[in-house]
Amino acid sequence: MKSNLRSAALGLCAALALAVVPLQGSGAGTSTTTLAVGVTVVSNCKVAAAALTFANYVSGQTENVDTTTTLSYSGCPNESLKFELNDGNNVQGSYRGMRSSGGSVLGYQLYRNANYNSLIGTGSNAVSFTAPSSGSGTVTVYGRIPANQSVPAGSYTDTVGVTLTF
Repeated sequence: MKSNLRSAALGLCAALALAVVPLQGSGAGTSTTTLAVGVTVVSNCKVAAAALTFANYVSGQTENVDTTTTLSYSGCPNESLKFELNDGNNVQGSYRGMRSSGGSVLGYQLYRNANYNSLIGTGSNAVSFTAPSSGSGTVTVYGRIPANQSVPAGSYTDTVGVTLTF
């Protein structure tokens, strides 16, 4: 009887082992596809600004002092560009201002044209245009110190932020 029991137990174990082992060709399947990968590389549009340097201003003089500089751009796509210039660090009412080390302010303004009648700044005063196919070029900025300002002698400076949006 022990041998029959032992045979039955071994048979049961063998049957359970077969039930756990996956059968070859049991219908397990696979499916494949592809994943599309892509990126758009945008240009590295760069801007540079040459210093805007005025000639000497004599305190109280009766003539304006005018000068120009350029904003350069390169590597820009052939699409809409927009230059914006902020008010600088020393805005004085309707003028930007250059400040001396003693704290005095000499008013000036920046324009987009040689007639000095169209301000350059932000928003509606920004300079917008389409970049040429070369992706590079310059924009002229016209600066003016209005006449009849009496300020102490000294060196006057300001910093204006330039933003190029593309």
